[in-house]
Amino acid sequence: MPFPPNVTRLPEGVLLDGLRAWVQQAPRSQVVFIEALRDVTVPPHTHSEEWGCVLEGEIEMTIDGKTQTKRAGQEHHIPANVVHSFAWRRGTRAVLFFDEPSRVKLK
Repeated sequence: MPFPPNVTRLPEGVLLDGLRAWVQQAPRSQVVFIEALRDVTVPPHTHSEEWGCVLEGEIEMTIDGKTQTKRAGQEHHIPANVVHSFAWRRGTRAVLFFDEPSRVKLK
């Protein structure tokens, strides 16, 4: 199921090619709604603390050297400054929460 209009009316974020994002901006945090338009590999990186939940599809995550696959209804938590990477599968939708207000840049 696609995101509803109240999500897709939010400002769009800038992510890797193949990922589309809408951002709910707050003074000290962001909630980011993401959909994968194709398979996308996000290389290893770090940033502030992250929590997320897969809504549809699956994401293979490597967090601090441990790889796991998260599917619809499953959550993840990444502490600040922990190296992680993702492999998004086409059609996957997820919501991510960051405790930094500028994690995802706006278009």
